[in-house]
Amino acid sequence: MGDTHTRGRARLDTATASRLTVALLVVVAMAASVPVFAGTAAAAGTTDIDVSPATVEPTTGTTQTLTVTVPEASDGVSAYDVNVSVTDPAVASITSIDDQTGLDDANVNTDITADGASATIEAFGADEPAGSVELIAVTVESVDAGSTTLDVTVNALGDDTQAVNAYTIDAVTEPTLDVSDVSVGLEPTSQSATVGETQTYDIVAESVTDGLGYYDLTVTSTDATVGSITAGEVNAPINSTTIADDNASAQFGGVYNASDPPASPVTLGTVTVAAEAAGDTDVTLAITDIADANGDSYTVVDGPDAALTVTAADDGGDGTDGGDGTDGGNDTDGGDDGDGTDG
Repeated sequence: MGDTHTRGRARLDTATASRLTVALLVVVAMAASVPVFAGTAAAAGTTDIDVSPATVEPTTGTTQTLTVTVPEASDGVSAYDVNVSVTDPAVASITSIDDQTGLDDANVNTDITADGASATIEAFGADEPAGSVELIAVTVESVDAGSTTLDVTVNALGDDTQAVNAYTIDAVTEPTLDVSDVSVGLEPTSQSATVGETQTYDIVAESVTDGLGYYDLTVTSTDATVGSITAGEVNAPINSTTIADDNASAQFGGVYNASDPPASPVTLGTVTVAAEAAGDTDVTLAITDIADANGDSYTVVDGPDAALTVTAADDGGDGTDGGDGTDGGNDTDGGDDGDGTDG
């Protein structure tokens, strides 16, 4: 915890603040050169710091806001100096940090590093009464799949008395962000069939942790002369399936009930491919859009495509080519009959 300082409750102009800074050897916290704490004061008491939610499971490309709260501010809160950081900025980055006590911008100073790895906020002049005090809100953007924690360090927290006594900070919650990728792919990834048969593939969405609102996608057979798309089904209350005239592709669309979104993973629908001729074709997936239960688009990582191998139908061979049944020896020529009269 940082040094404990005191200050008067009235707002100080720049010149006065500068004189106090020199005279009292305070750390200048505000861009306007107003000190948050100055001098030496008695401790205000001990409190924890809660950061919520404690566990976040976002998907890449989405943002989450976490709140830093003083749950038991026995003498209220008037000033604070807080630093937040993510342990792995490759997984998530801080995009904003904001005061939640209702202060004017002139009383708040914030700074975020260029890589979003850490941020600092300093504020003074709050008039929060005793009890639970919501200090700041931190917005974090999910960058890539992985896990990271949000570390909160309270450098100083002053109570709402004339002396601005400093609290002693005990435990601080460290939330975990488990970031995952939304992927949409086909299952199974490889199938075979003989000419005249059909195979069906499931269209599956993984890690839709914020529910599912709607989607729009297209399935394509790269060689429709080998495998043609003949049918499709959408598993959504409102749905549509459109198969192209050449049976090379099919468009799927589905809308879900926002109050009752499906749980992840979700089988969005199925596509049926008919084996037309011997050869190989890929069955590929293109996502136009897929959104969560609030209608916000997910950032989608391509899931697996599929393949179909078609073999020619077995004709069973020539049933007449089992040998010449009459060629089992000449029954009438079983050797020399001899002369029956030669007995």
